Parts: sequence; structure tokens; C-alpha cells
Amino acid sequence: MGRILVVDDSSTVRLKLTKAVRTLGHEVFAVADGLAALKAVNEQDYDTVLLDIMMPGMDGFEVLEAVKSEPRTKDIPVIVISALSDTMTSVVKAMELGAEDFLPKNFELDLLKSRLTASVEKSLKRMAAPQISVRAAAPDDIPILLSLINTAGAGLPLEIWRSTAAEGQSAWDKGRADMLDDALDVHYGNCWIAETPVGGLGAMVLYVPPRQSNPGNAGAASFMGPLEELECAAHGTAHVAYLCTVDSARGQGIGSALLRFAESRRTEQGLTLVVASSNYGARALYQRHGYSETMRRPMILANGHVNGHDWILMRKA
Repeated sequence: MGRILVVDDSSTVRLKLTKAVRTLGHEVFAVADGLAALKAVNEQDYDTVLLDIMMPGMDGFEVLEAVKSEPRTKDIPVIVISALSDTMTSVVKAMELGAEDFLPKNFELDLLKSRLTASVEKSLKRMAAPQISVRAAAPDDIPILLSLINTAGAGLPLEIWRSTAAEGQSAWDKGRADMLDDALDVHYGNCWIAETPVGGLGAMVLYVPPRQSNPGNAGAASFMGPLEELECAAHGTAHVAYLCTVDSARGQGIGSALLRFAESRRTEQGLTLVVASSNYGARALYQRHGYSETMRRPMILANGHVNGHDWILMRKA
């Protein structure tokens, strides 16, 4: 299933395309003009855009040129929609601007299916490059997991490990012990690693929250409270508590690969995500994939003070 954006100023054509795309099993969103189309592709990820050429204001050519000129959107396949009267001229110009294919407005469902199937398959292959593989974490991954989890958690995990460590035990040693404890949510068995052949690396903690919060870190309860409230609200869902990539791997699609993997593991109740309000990159990634805020709680430090940031629970509508 792909995510398809329909762009057409005619409500009749938009409705026709929307119904047809849904019939083929894809997720579809529709907008009525070029400016709305550019806003949409810059805020969320789409596997294909079905774009009308002849629109008032910003026409399809201008939209196509803008999409293909931006690094974030240039690889999105665009199928232009042409009326019979302008097919040859418009299609040639659209192809020169980077369009993937064309579709007549009086299309048959089989034709739409073949065009979309080819386009979505190409998009999914593009998003998988550079050959990102996702695998279950192993004990040997714990050192990098500790670092990435602490980064994704805005430093709170290290505070938890420090506050709950035994006398003479370092915070990092406590974190390692927690990741080896299968009674805790951060057990390495709930972690997934994404890798590329060129050294890109990311990690994610994914689990289904229990109805009540896990008591394994009782010493950290004072500043874990807000996170536990969000976890309770996420009960029954597949829940991404932490997701992070190493700095050198940003922009390689690793975060999207991990998120898509998490979506493949979602429960009947869906998928939820927790992110620090200060983690702008992760928030933007989640929003591009269609997730929005449902609840937020203040971030409390180990000393009991608030730092002006929040924990945000997100889910797809």
C-alpha cells in the first residue's frame, strides 16, 4: 500500500481519483491547488503524486518544477493528469520537467492500477536506498543502544540510570544492566537496529505498554511520572519509546525505515510514538509520516525541576 497525493482543482475529478485510488488499496489525500500540494509534500511523505496540469493560479507545471527542485521532494514520482485536448503538448513538457508518467482524465481503473503500481514500487525502492536493513538487537549492540537511547530521550535515560544505580555502580553500567533485564521495557529484546552498508546506524525501542507502568525503576518515579502517564495512554498499541540515528547518518532515510518497520508491527490499536519537544528532527519525521500530537506532559529533571520542554505522545489519525 502506498501514500498517494491527488492534486486537482475539479472536485469531481478529485472525488473520482480518490475513490479509485482507495479501491486499489492505497492511502489517499487530496488537495485542490498547487500551493496546497507543495505544502503537503513538504510536511509529509508520499509515494506518488497524481497532478493535474491545467489548474488556475499555480498550474501543474509550476508545481512539478518546484517539487523537482527541492532535495527533499525531488525523488517523489509524479504522474500528470491530462485532458485529451492537451495530451501531447502537456505530457512532453511535463516529462521534460521530471514527471514519471501520465494519465488521461478519462482513465480506466486498470490503467490507473498499472501506473500506480509501477510508481509506488519505484518509490518504495527509492526509500529503501541505501539498502537499509532492520534487525533485532543483540547483547553486543548494547553500548550503541545506550548512547542512542540517551540522545533520543534528551538525556533523561542517563539520569534514570544514575539515580537508580547501586553504590559504586556507574550510570552506564546500570543502563547496561537494565538492558539485560527482560522485565524492563528497555530490554535489548525490545530494540531494533537499522544499518546501511556504508556505516549508517539507527536504533528504536518498540514494545506494547502494559496497562500499568513498569515498576522496575521505582527510584526514578518522581521524574518518570509524565512518561508513565503517556505510556498508560498508549496501552495496547505498539509503542516507540525511543528512536534515534547517529549524527553522521542523518538524511539517509534510516529514521523512516525504522518507522515503517514499527508500522508493520502495529497492533489493532495502532502505533504510538513518544518524542521530546526539543527533538525537532524526530517530530518533523513523525509529522511527515502522518502522525500528530495527542497528549503532552512536562519534562521533569532528576532534581524535580522542569526544563521548559515536554514529552509528546503522537499517533496517526
